[in-house]
Amino acid sequence: MNAGVLSFMGKGEKVMFKKGNSKRWKALSLAVALYVGGGQLSLEHVNAADVTGRDVLVNGTPAHPIPAAPVAGGAITNSSDAGNVYGNKLTLDGASAWFLGYVYGGYTLGAGNAYQNELIMKNGAYIGNNYNPGYAAYGGWAQNGNATNNTITLNGNGALSYYGTHLYGGWSNNSAADVKTGNKLRIIGKDNYGDSVNNFEKMVFELNSAVASGDTMLTINTQNSTQTFDWNKIEVTNAATWTGTTGLKPITLYTGPGLTLDNYDLLKWKSVTSDGKFEYGWRANVTSATPGTPTTITNATKLFFDRNQFKGVDKTITSAPSDNIAYGGLSTLGNTTTGNKLTLDGASAAFIGYAYGGYTKAETGDSTGNELIMKNGAYIGNNYNPGYAAYGGWAQNGNATNNTITLNGNGALSYYGTHLYGGWSNNSAADVKTGNKLRITGKDSYGYSVNNFEKMEFELGSAVGSGDTMLHVCTQNSTQTFDWRNIRVTGLRAWAAALAANNVNTPTLTLYTGPGLTLNNYFPTIVGTRGDYEFGKRANGTLSGTTMTGASNLIVDGNRFQNAGKNQNVTTPGATLRGTYAGLSVYGNTTNHNELNLTGGSHANARAGYTDAQNGGSDYNTLNLLAGGSVTNGYAGYTEGVHLLVNPEDEDHPELVDTTKNADAKNNTVNIKGGT
Repeated sequence: MNAGVLSFMGKGEKVMFKKGNSKRWKALSLAVALYVGGGQLSLEHVNAADVTGRDVLVNGTPAHPIPAAPVAGGAITNSSDAGNVYGNKLTLDGASAWFLGYVYGGYTLGAGNAYQNELIMKNGAYIGNNYNPGYAAYGGWAQNGNATNNTITLNGNGALSYYGTHLYGGWSNNSAADVKTGNKLRIIGKDNYGDSVNNFEKMVFELNSAVASGDTMLTINTQNSTQTFDWNKIEVTNAATWTGTTGLKPITLYTGPGLTLDNYDLLKWKSVTSDGKFEYGWRANVTSATPGTPTTITNATKLFFDRNQFKGVDKTITSAPSDNIAYGGLSTLGNTTTGNKLTLDGASAAFIGYAYGGYTKAETGDSTGNELIMKNGAYIGNNYNPGYAAYGGWAQNGNATNNTITLNGNGALSYYGTHLYGGWSNNSAADVKTGNKLRITGKDSYGYSVNNFEKMEFELGSAVGSGDTMLHVCTQNSTQTFDWRNIRVTGLRAWAAALAANNVNTPTLTLYTGPGLTLNNYFPTIVGTRGDYEFGKRANGTLSGTTMTGASNLIVDGNRFQNAGKNQNVTTPGATLRGTYAGLSVYGNTTNHNELNLTGGSHANARAGYTDAQNGGSDYNTLNLLAGGSVTNGYAGYTEGVHLLVNPEDEDHPELVDTTKNADAKNNTVNIKGGT
């Protein structure tokens, strides 16, 4: 049947009229039927009394007062009317639109349906209050028919709605009617409320510029029954264009009684900006579901919207964060935090809490390639508040690898307060060690404990003096194990220049002092040659084969193997088993151009150049035995070496040996001028 045509058969012809105003149309129908003289009246559209297209504003002013019940966008109040109510709108605008009662986008007391109607409540409008609870707002209401595809829109509808306004997408007194299909609850902006939510198939949250991190868009008080939504039908609009960041204070889309969510999947609504650095999306406050596997979850009491930078953050903090937590990159939606850097700079940046280079606070996602820097007195925790922690990377369930913590004079109170973790995960099967590095630059850095690092790197410089300590550690959660080859020393050139300027021939430096470490593949090792100096690393534990245990000190020793002793007079014999010497190598360099001037004392063994190593020669050295000095065994050049090193100044492998070249002791000179 044509939904908008009335036709009559009479006198051999059919007369048709388009539907108009309901009462006038019925009168016209009757008049035409009588006119055609015994003709047959045919109502081809039985829903002749449809109500549609009405747009009603109520704001409590004389121009738009609160009307008599039913307060509706469109209404049929005749129980015998079979028409439908559809496409109507009622807007309650402002607190002056408040009253005790019921409101409807569309309402029918007849046999028809109520569909595609909208009820809007905004700018403080509400129904009922805490003294008069239990009133209701309906998108569509039908006495006997269906109430589907209706919308309730809330746009700052007033906090008293929390107590007074039950929200219904649809309602019917016919228990067999459909009162849910297509019904939508639309939330615009923040600070919207309801006593309960009922009979909606969809929820849509519309972000705007007034919504900020930590805001709540919809707060619900109670429930008449548990509401179930398909996760695919909960959406956020303007998500891609909202440009704020939420951090650990997400926008709460919904908070209230627990919802049941079918087909829930964290990954469903996760998006990434075109530059690949920011994530945005929405999620529920559950952690039991497996991302990528849609499932039904229950008791989702909160829905959140997040937007955060998970990649490429470079942030410096110079004052304590107000919430006692600091991070570089953050993901709450399951992306891998990577390539982020957080710097805590200065004592004013110290706080009691936790810091993360990369922080993946989600059911999926790793944390890799991030860095946390603490310098110039910055620390976390203290002797009164111990046990706080700094993480290079942290992943709730994923791996945390290839992260770095850098300490550069991070404050003595870290010795009591700051656990240092290269990586951490709540998943005991995750990899939280591979590639993680603890990097120490300069002297006097501290930690309460060291955990989950594969590497340690000590970066020297001119400000580090012989006799200094670079890293002090208080205690341990468990014995930490390192491959000796993964403990590196860099920055030797600047350190060597400073040592030479201060005429230090045998420098020593404590890299680490603290609980005993286990060191695999241990052997005293050259770490490099710079200028006149060679440097090697060693530890002080108990050695069994190539494994050392209980290594509580890691030490760098330096020797000046060339240009030592020039214009210096020696009157006291050496106190070690090596006797008296000017230039010394114990790591395989060729001692050269050293000068030993003996002007006093009795020396059992004196060597101007002394190579006490498996490799390295001794060339171009000079021993001057002068008046007042005596020697039993004197050598200008002396070596225990067999071969020569390939390149002792190589940054990565200074220890490599060239077996095709032999170590010599050549072009050395002994001068005797009055000595014996």
